[in-house]
Amino acid sequence: MSKSLPIPTAAILFCCLFAMLIGAVQPASAITAVLSWDPPTTNTDGTVITDLAGFKLYVGSASRNYSTSFLVGLATNGAVSNLTEGATYFFAATALNAAGRESDFSEEFVWTAPDLTPPVIAGVSNRAAAAGADGKAAVSDFIASATISDNLSPRAAITVSQTPAAGTRVGLGDTSVKIVAADQAGNSATSSVKFTVVDQTPPTVACASPVTLTADANGRAAIPNLVSQATVGDNCSSASQITVTQQPVAGTVVGVGTNLVTLTARDPAGNQASCTVAVIVKAANKAPVCNAGADQTIQLPTDTVTLNATASDDGLPEGSALTYNWSKVSGPSAVAFANPRALKTTATFAGDGTYVLRLTVSDAQYSVSDEVTVVVKPAKKPAAPQKVRIVGSSK
Repeated sequence: MSKSLPIPTAAILFCCLFAMLIGAVQPASAITAVLSWDPPTTNTDGTVITDLAGFKLYVGSASRNYSTSFLVGLATNGAVSNLTEGATYFFAATALNAAGRESDFSEEFVWTAPDLTPPVIAGVSNRAAAAGADGKAAVSDFIASATISDNLSPRAAITVSQTPAAGTRVGLGDTSVKIVAADQAGNSATSSVKFTVVDQTPPTVACASPVTLTADANGRAAIPNLVSQATVGDNCSSASQITVTQQPVAGTVVGVGTNLVTLTARDPAGNQASCTVAVIVKAANKAPVCNAGADQTIQLPTDTVTLNATASDDGLPEGSALTYNWSKVSGPSAVAFANPRALKTTATFAGDGTYVLRLTVSDAQYSVSDEVTVVVKPAKKPAAPQKVRIVGSSK
């Protein structure tokens, strides 16, 4: 007779060697946990185990609710891959004998996968400034323009520092500036940029007025060549000797919104000055979106429903406003709308039946519609008497 196996020891040991990121084998946020346990030496009746056949490892995201299990043979350890950083997991193991009998679950081990991914620093680039009267210039605030993100920590919980700090006055030449971002788990990332101080007077450069463009159907537009619109001057060089460049360059495709284009003027000595032009890309008009509301059912004598429609629009064309119109598509009787030009209104039905109502929304360029079905049931009336019969007679 097969013996019942005990739990694989009450003092189960789960050695979660969690720092097993396997580079290209797993996503950056995936973790492999290696677990081990003490095998049982006896059956539940106290006899020595002689037919131990292997172990099964269970894992799930709720206590005693395991979504995954797998056999690990006679090894007293097993690896669980593709675990998500910051997620809590519940582990347990069972033992099996040669007859296929499985023990009860071991004591449960609860473990939260650590955050091993550092923050991401983006949006920082090298900068330059002209020296002041003291031969120095103040370091820019690179943090203000940086985009900091993390897989688990919210932006407000990420500590960001800059060395040298913004406003620190540094001398001529290149100064390395480091931006360090640390998340709640202590993971940190560093981005290094150069802050260059030059010791000569820069030329003057004045940019043109903002430029307005209309996006194409994909919401994109190309930045024009704005170099020729810059007005330049210098204390030593003629305007023809000053080179003007722009960034982003002409032809760069940008999205809807305000895009700043930097024009930089450089004189023969290498001194430079910049100004910015706002290139405003306005979105192409898109059709409005409407929803006539949920289908409804009423029963006479109630003959009126409230139409709770919704509509949204991108606000284009400029100066236009959405207009609404309710109409009857089908139905056996007349329908009276309290205000057919209102988004939310009421409809009164002259008789029972199934009605389809249509809401049409227009932004002056595009019109869209949605329909709602209203079922009007007949008024209730008593059922006919049943089994009319004589129960007595008299003379």
